Amino acid sequence: MKLENNSRCNFPPDLPGSKWGDHTTVFFQRHLITCGGLTDYSNYTGTSTNITCLKWNKNSSQWMDGPNMRNDKWFYGAFAVNTSLGVWFIDPSNGVSYLLKDIKKDMEPGPHTNTRRWYSCVIKAFGDSIIISGGQDLYNNDLDSVELYDHHMNFSRNLPPLLFTRHSHACSSVGTLVVVSGGTSGSYSDDLILDTVEVLDLMSSSGWKLFPKLPRRLYYGVMVNLRGKLVYIGGQYIPNPPETDPPINMSNQHE
Repeated sequence: MKLENNSRCNFPPDLPGSKWGDHTTVFFQRHLITCGGLTDYSNYTGTSTNITCLKWNKNSSQWMDGPNMRNDKWFYGAFAVNTSLGVWFIDPSNGVSYLLKDIKKDMEPGPHTNTRRWYSCVIKAFGDSIIISGGQDLYNNDLDSVELYDHHMNFSRNLPPLLFTRHSHACSSVGTLVVVSGGTSGSYSDDLILDTVEVLDLMSSSGWKLFPKLPRRLYYGVMVNLRGKLVYIGGQYIPNPPETDPPINMSNQHE
């Protein structure tokens, strides 16, 4: 929302209902669109998840019904990625995706992800490629796998695995480089929270490389590309960090 001189920011009204946790929100065609989420934190089953979308613009006094996903899959902990085709809504936990091309029309079902995963990180990288990294599988096993999707060519492929298993981490991209940082390599105990940063060049076959660490061990943060510079925002940290990192996955290490 643009803030003009001597004007006040026009904040949207509250979402209807008391709980809309773990939803995804994106700005598209002059509207804020929010989809999915939990309606009851005490119940993580499909009956407590919301499969609807709402939309709002600055001329509206309330949220309105948004585009329909045309699917009865629950939509929890999803990601929204702007591309030249439109907005891709991706829910790795269910392996489903949807493409929104027009705010006035329903979404189109997209391809399924190769691996169903929770607490992963999804970004748009070089071109319109979409990359899903890390997370946990449905049995709470930590993952180091990475998937790339090209929706123009309608194909997907696995990228080299991460050096550390990690979930609840941050990720971003700069040019052809994909960057992941922080998160946890297991539970949320002090000795498993990560400060490591890994970088993959999509134009190279050399795999992930370690870069300088974050200043502290962080998880649940957000990393954004701001004019070619990576900025890490928010997150939770460890006040008294251990001196050593979890062991690196040596089978993934590249020179």
